[in-house]
Amino acid sequence: MAKVILRYGKIEDDMAKAYCLNGKKLTERASQETDMVFVNQQIKEYRKLWDELGNDKIFSAIEGMTSKPFPNLNVVVNIVWAARVTTAYSMMIPVTHDPDGFVITLSHELMHLSGGIFTPEFKEKYKDETLEARVHIVINAMTEYLWRDVLNKPEYIDIHKERCKKNNAVNHIRAWEIVDEVGYKKIIDTYLI
Repeated sequence: MAKVILRYGKIEDDMAKAYCLNGKKLTERASQETDMVFVNQQIKEYRKLWDELGNDKIFSAIEGMTSKPFPNLNVVVNIVWAARVTTAYSMMIPVTHDPDGFVITLSHELMHLSGGIFTPEFKEKYKDETLEARVHIVINAMTEYLWRDVLNKPEYIDIHKERCKKNNAVNHIRAWEIVDEVGYKKIIDTYLI
């Protein structure tokens, strides 16, 4: 079973600071020294909630949806000081999240890494949507199942939707509209290989 490994990512943090300071996504934190006491406390809080919710239960649910083992046995999650954005592929998550916000973010990013592929019928049905919206239709359906049916945290859905609106993430918002219209279970059952 896959396992989440939380750590402070010094190299990733330095990269995030350089990215921010070069005007890409400027944050106040980019020019500050990393507060390692705060970072370490947040990592403890993140780990506590992740463990309470159940690492194995989360990965079992993901594997059940995709019908295949999670592609990585160890998922290294780099907690960084400066980043404003989260990425799945280098797995950097800003230290600014509260524990629930961390779980929302991490579980969403894990869906990106899950290996779930949508069917040709899905691609045809949603061909007029942007690629980002199409991807997030499936991601959001999977996370809704995880948050609602597995973790019993349906409030995470509204928190995520509000975060999308706050950040003007139009493709994420559009994807949620489609998930709400079609239904998360139908999307998973019909369009996920």
